[in-house]
Amino acid sequence: MCSPTRLTLVALSTLALALPARAETFKVPKQHATIQAALDAAGPGDTVEIAPGAYAENLVISPGRDGLTLRAKGSVYLDAHQGDTGLWVRSHDVTITGLSIRHAKEIGLLAELNPADADAVLEGITLDKIVVLNTVAGVRLVAHDALLKGCRVAGLDNGIGVEVIGDRAQVTRTTVAQTEGDQVAIKGDDAVVAKCRLGDNYSGEGVSLTGDRGRIVDNEFVNIDYSAIAVNGDDAVVRGNEVLHVHGDVAIDVTGLNPTVVDNTVVFVGGGYSGFEIASEGDGGRVEGNRIDRATASGIEVSGDDMTIRKNRVTQCGGWVDSSGAGLYVDGDRNLVESNTVKRHFKDGLTIDGDDNLVVKNKVQDSLEDGIYVDSGKDNIFEHNSVSGSQAEGFDNGGTATVLRKNKIQGNRIDIANDGTIEIAPSNKFKTGGEDQTPEV
Repeated sequence: MCSPTRLTLVALSTLALALPARAETFKVPKQHATIQAALDAAGPGDTVEIAPGAYAENLVISPGRDGLTLRAKGSVYLDAHQGDTGLWVRSHDVTITGLSIRHAKEIGLLAELNPADADAVLEGITLDKIVVLNTVAGVRLVAHDALLKGCRVAGLDNGIGVEVIGDRAQVTRTTVAQTEGDQVAIKGDDAVVAKCRLGDNYSGEGVSLTGDRGRIVDNEFVNIDYSAIAVNGDDAVVRGNEVLHVHGDVAIDVTGLNPTVVDNTVVFVGGGYSGFEIASEGDGGRVEGNRIDRATASGIEVSGDDMTIRKNRVTQCGGWVDSSGAGLYVDGDRNLVESNTVKRHFKDGLTIDGDDNLVVKNKVQDSLEDGIYVDSGKDNIFEHNSVSGSQAEGFDNGGTATVLRKNKIQGNRIDIANDGTIEIAPSNKFKTGGEDQTPEV
């Protein structure tokens, strides 16, 4: 028969075995001379803490160290010029804080379990205040639930700044500059890019997102070579972004079902490209409150059905020698086009191409060609619009069964011209042209 003391000792030993190991902290260089030695000694859930200084190493966080934290205390520089990769993460749920990585031959920071296995995806990689400088590519994460916050990537040579392959990525308050490729590229659903500063890239896009339900909000873009924002996916939200100077592509390009593109500002798009191109591949979507100033082609182009296009402002767009785009171009059926403003456009101010659109309370001023042009389609209704100062026709109808009610179309070369069929209600105000006036230009 066991004594009570022996039973107590057995019980305590069993409880100790059942409890998880206590997380440890490994300090560099106090306990380990190199960062890699500390990483090799650490286990799951442990912390490696690095004192200030420069360390000439290329690091690997090997599999089996899930939940590890690598933390820089003060200014810590990883001089990774001896290898292709500065830091390679191969465990799940790793957090890296405050580390600066520079001079890697290929990529600053890589989180990828197994490059030979496309289905091997990490989980939960967090990068907090990481800096990557002077490499070919900056950060590549093959991981779900990746989080980058407060990071900076700059000085890249022909590589992507931040690349994430996985769902639910979040890139926030991160700066990417001086790159020769895409600055942020994400392939995965439910991604968020918010409050970042992107600019000065020499080729590539600001944010390239392929996936559904992505959110690109409140970012700043300056001097982007291709599109500042390029989205291919359903239910995207692009909101509150500011774009200054895009040189070689559409500034904001969104393709997919039910897009929401609201309250964005674009100033100057060169090369004969448009400010916005929004293509809804089904029914629904909202394009509202956007501003475009000085795109060298169309200001805003929207294609889709049953969309709301309202309160957008287009100023001084067009003018490229080969550009034929309107200030605001709407292609589709049953759209609401309401309370938009187009001023001083170098081609047609507002173009409608489709059936059963309702076009109300828009203001078009000083177009070098037509103010409003109905390219084709039938049963489009125009109410309470104001058109003035057009150097061709104020309203040029090429559609069938077009209806005009309570519009003010005055002070144009010809106020109303018709090359289709039109109903002009007595409530319209115009001085020249009418149902029988064919376009002159």
